[in-house]
Amino acid sequence: MLNHGTLEDELREQNIYVEVLDETQLSSARIFVNLIKALKRSKPNIVHTHRSKENILGSLAAKIAGNITSLRTAHGAPEHRPSLSRPHKYVFFLLDWLTGRFIQKKIIAVSEDLKVILAKSYPPNQLEVIENGVDIDALAPYKKPQPLKNHHKKNHYKIGLVGRLVPVKRVDLFIRTAKHMQDHHPKLSIHFHIYGDGPLHNELTQLAHSLGVNHIIKLEGHCDDIHSQIASLDALLITSDHEGLPMTLLEAMALGTPVIAYAVGGITNVCQKGAYCWLVNQNTPELLSQKLYDCLSSEKQRQTIANMAVQQINQKYSTKNNANSYKAIYSKTLHKGGVS
Repeated sequence: MLNHGTLEDELREQNIYVEVLDETQLSSARIFVNLIKALKRSKPNIVHTHRSKENILGSLAAKIAGNITSLRTAHGAPEHRPSLSRPHKYVFFLLDWLTGRFIQKKIIAVSEDLKVILAKSYPPNQLEVIENGVDIDALAPYKKPQPLKNHHKKNHYKIGLVGRLVPVKRVDLFIRTAKHMQDHHPKLSIHFHIYGDGPLHNELTQLAHSLGVNHIIKLEGHCDDIHSQIASLDALLITSDHEGLPMTLLEAMALGTPVIAYAVGGITNVCQKGAYCWLVNQNTPELLSQKLYDCLSSEKQRQTIANMAVQQINQKYSTKNNANSYKAIYSKTLHKGGVS
């Protein structure tokens, strides 16, 4: 891993060996050298990477350390193709593509929609789809009790967004949705909570002030108990311009928290075109507000859809299903490469 944190702790709790090459302390060159040494020591059958920097360093180190089979999971489409006017960004983008195209054996998309996007850059026989999964047993203690919500104050609601404060997440739309709800449904007492941090924090804070909704918007920052926070929401909004298959969607559905989302990426398939969530086909504050109002207006409908969403996750999106799919890909990839 390149960072210390919660994931490291959880892995160690499962008696999984973890080595951290801390990118805050080491240059990319030092990480690369240490990674080659680590792979030569451990001699894995597979090196599996998940982000651009890790894709480049991991695949090249695997090749040098003994021609070790490597593959990657793509969790979302690139936000944009860098121009030649920013050569360092363009080289990084190009290296990520080159290592994926010519070194890594498989590229795994987390949704069919993402696979279609990746097919523009990679050959079809290199692409596979394995949808994300959640640990249903681990989420069970946080799950909403029945009924869905028992408010002490009538018409008081808590709405949330979970994600990094970066352009693709369109947190600005979340804030503008709050503004629209305040203007058009003033009788509803709604507070909007943003869980996550990132480079747009100050800009989003200023936006909330300029729209006059800073009193109902709270930027919570990084949150260690995110599952309990998601479970406490009356609805989760996903306003991203594009997604692969967001874990927050699966977690919210598993926890019984209603979801309002822009119908993009794997979201449409998981929600079965709106059977298990409230979906908008255009990412605007007006449409998001309308779906949010529809969601909040009928507690019975909210409960029914939330229950169906829980069943959908239990049946199709468990970590067990996800792990079995990866195991099959590993086996197939190694067999083709002549490794037993």
